This record gives sequence, C-alpha cells and structure tokens, in this order.
Amino acid sequence: MSDNFCTCISLLYDWGKMNREHITLQQHATKKQLVNAQQCIAALFPNEDTAPCIRTFWNWKSKRWIPYVKMGKIVAFDPVEVRKAIDKKFTINAID
Repeated sequence: MSDNFCTCISLLYDWGKMNREHITLQQHATKKQLVNAQQCIAALFPNEDTAPCIRTFWNWKSKRWIPYVKMGKIVAFDPVEVRKAIDKKFTINAID
C-alpha cells in the first residue's frame, strides 16, 4: 500500500478525536499532515484567546479563503497550507 493511502486510513481512524490537540507547525514542516478543523485552529493559534471560533474557520473554508481536502464527507486541513493562505489573505503591508 502507498504511504498516502495509509495516511488517509490513519486519519479516518483517528478522526473521532475532537479534543484540542496542540500540533506545532514545526511538526508539519517535514511532512504533510492532514488534521481536522479543531486541530488546525489549535496548531495555528496556540493562544485560545486569539483563535477564531470554529464557525469563523468554517466560513473561511466556505468562502475558499483557506485550502482544504475533502474525502467523502470528511474535510481535512494542512496547517502549513492554511497558514500560508491566512498570511496571504489577511496580511496588510506597510506603505513605504
């Protein structure tokens, strides 16, 4: 079996765990990993006070502001790619 297939099966098996796991972006730098929305928010915004709510995050997905992977009914996110999209969409550059 391919590594991608095994990763998808592993993701499907662990999908029920909706607790807020702290996943650092450094873990994702070496290999691409797909996580659910709660885990992606936790990885991108370690401080819960500054994190967007889950509804806001799903609205960003619906507006296609952040990338996602859909496998049947399952929606997964790559925190590194989501971070790049958030930086691109919401960064305001200073005027020289």
